[in-house]
Amino acid sequence: MKRFLGIALVIVVVVGVWLVYTNTREVAAGLPEGIATAPVQRASIDAVVSATGNLTPERSQALAFGASGRVAEVLVAEGQSVEAGQPLVRLDTVDLELSLEQSKASLAVSEANLVRARQAPSEEELASAQAAVTAAEAALAGLRQGPSDIDRRLADLNVDQAKNSLYGAQGNRDAIAGNPAAGGGSLATAEAQVLNAELAVTIAELNREQLLRGADASAIRNAESQLAQARANLARLLGLPSEEDIRVAEAQLQQAQVNVSLAERRLADAVLVAPFAGEVGSLTVHAGDSVTPATPIATLVDTGAYHLEMSIDET
Repeated sequence: MKRFLGIALVIVVVVGVWLVYTNTREVAAGLPEGIATAPVQRASIDAVVSATGNLTPERSQALAFGASGRVAEVLVAEGQSVEAGQPLVRLDTVDLELSLEQSKASLAVSEANLVRARQAPSEEELASAQAAVTAAEAALAGLRQGPSDIDRRLADLNVDQAKNSLYGAQGNRDAIAGNPAAGGGSLATAEAQVLNAELAVTIAELNREQLLRGADASAIRNAESQLAQARANLARLLGLPSEEDIRVAEAQLQQAQVNVSLAERRLADAVLVAPFAGEVGSLTVHAGDSVTPATPIATLVDTGAYHLEMSIDET
């Protein structure tokens, strides 16, 4: 059976080749005289198409500051070619520099506070705090007890001394006034000395009156408040720093570090730089002008690559 199929297949192939050869001869014989034939080949066709369109740069960006300020210097001009990162416009940075210095100072204070929170108090600090408590206790006790006999005698002596100075000044003035040879300048000086002496007597008498009257409720409350603060400060120094105190100091330090970073960022943003190499297409500010955030003041065009858009008729 397989042998029969092989013989049949050979017969079919031979017949097919004979039919193709015969058909080719008939087609060639039917062509008019002078017509040549050639095999088909693949080739390019040159054609010219006219069209209009727009040639635009691949990249163009409007530039603006991130904060408000006054323009201190314009560093480029329209049509100028610039490199990536090149400064274009600079704002006045006096206030920004001061803000940065303040932030750095606050950072230094926060660092010192954290170190202090992690350390035990020194002997000098403890002695000073104890002395403040003792002084506050004595002041409060003195206000509550009223003036002592010594305080009263001292107040009387101050009044007597002021009066004696007044009597001496008055006598000197009267002597100058009765002396025809004395000049007017000397008498004026003597009069001024009398006035000063009278004022000193008044002050001494008021001080004695206040001493004898005793402290009022407001003065006692202030003394009590000062004593409470002194005792609280001593207690704080006597105790070790708490974990909460340390956490607060650490948080304040982190905030101070953030403030320094923000101040440095604002100072850096005061200079508008080219984000890429290109050509300044437009520039709308001059030195002394005020700018606002996100308001475009310049356009930068990338001249390295362009994009062509056009419409072509299909016919």
